[in-house]
Amino acid sequence: MSHLLSTMPIDRDTSENTSEDELADLSVLDQVLGFLAGNEDRAFKAREIASQIVVDEGAVSTALSRLKDPMTSTVTSVV
Repeated sequence: MSHLLSTMPIDRDTSENTSEDELADLSVLDQVLGFLAGNEDRAFKAREIASQIVVDEGAVSTALSRLKDPMTSTVTSVV
């Protein structure tokens, strides 16, 4: 059985030291992870994250669901 993550999170330094244009090239999941890593001492609703990273709220909700249930963001092959 093989599990492959569909995306890799970025670290806090990358999140804080990367321009908005470069961050826009990241997947929504990576942007959400970067935002949460940079604000780990606070809690946010999907709409708050969406407004901060300028991404559709539905896309943020999907990313948060994938973080909650990591099996939805993996590729599995069974031999």
